[in-house]
Amino acid sequence: MKKIDIKFSNVHCQSCTKIISRKLSTIDGVSGISINVDGTGNIISNKDIKLDQIESALLGTEYKVLDFKN
Repeated sequence: MKKIDIKFSNVHCQSCTKIISRKLSTIDGVSGISINVDGTGNIISNKDIKLDQIESALLGTEYKVLDFKN
């Protein structure tokens, strides 16, 4: 299992965290997602996840990756 620490912009409420979680859950290999209202969180995966995969999953939303530590 791999843990990715991540921070997103434009996260304002619990609904924002749910939208991000739903979008990220479509990435192959993602087994867990925890996003806080301040935009910080982590992704648990059984595969390497690349930044461009996360950005692609979030296309069409207002959320952008500010920090990514794999």
